Amino acid sequence: MLRQLVYRSRATQKMSEPDIDKIVADSEPFNQANDVTGLLLFDGEFFFQVLEGEGDVIHGLFEHIKTDPRHTNIVKVLDSACAKRDFGKWNLRTLILKPESQCYWLPSDLTVRRDSRV
Repeated sequence: MLRQLVYRSRATQKMSEPDIDKIVADSEPFNQANDVTGLLLFDGEFFFQVLEGEGDVIHGLFEHIKTDPRHTNIVKVLDSACAKRDFGKWNLRTLILKPESQCYWLPSDLTVRRDSRV
């Protein structure tokens, strides 16, 4: 069954755009081979990632992601069955948020509600 898993975490070290590009490049072969799609946001301190794919693949991938020493304080925000993908054409699209973008992170107690969820 198709699932969408969303998490947030804090970087354990300073990371540059090339560091983030390497994360994406390293993930592409697995994501393409396993039909994983999603989005990775990074603001220089925090990650926010959406993963979409078959449930067993997504849960296994999340367990692997949790062991990565480049981040900590990993909080699952959403883990839900879904009728369709929101990022169907993106194996992993990345957006690095700059301080001047005036984007603000979601509070830790946010409840996500989606009509497209099963």
